[in-house]
Amino acid sequence: MLTLELQRDEALSDAQAKACPDAAFFELWCQRTVHYLRQTSELLLADRFEISLLLTTPEAIRLLNRDYRTRDSATNVLSFPSGLPVLEVLDEDSSSGGSSLQALGDLVFCAEVVQTEALAQDKALLDHWAHLTVHGVLHLAGLDHENDREAAAMEAAEIRILSNSGVENPY
Repeated sequence: MLTLELQRDEALSDAQAKACPDAAFFELWCQRTVHYLRQTSELLLADRFEISLLLTTPEAIRLLNRDYRTRDSATNVLSFPSGLPVLEVLDEDSSSGGSSLQALGDLVFCAEVVQTEALAQDKALLDHWAHLTVHGVLHLAGLDHENDREAAAMEAAEIRILSNSGVENPY
């Protein structure tokens, strides 16, 4: 089970905000990624997961990118894994006694960069949003692309998750 919190930066223009997917879209792609990871790895062991998403402006994401990654430029998505351990949660309504909860972390998307990239790469906008959502969740789960081996594994996971839902290979 996934709990998703979606926020839109007040500085987004109306046009940018309208071009962004809704919470149900993000929840679907986060769930698909979590499901894939639970089936193919031991990276996610909890029963329930939490992810927070923020849709923001180029200026705001540039500052985050500069402050946390020392890259002074706007980017499409940033992932901030929580680093928190899995919590055991008592469920008063459940006969099983409880479940486990993992706060995976935060994803920050720059709506303008995503839109610009989709246009420049001749990709369907929603397909690009789906790819970047999958990419971000994989980062939250601990996958990375710092070397060729990691990049190949992460790209393969992205391609599989996306293709299972009819989205073309983003690479």
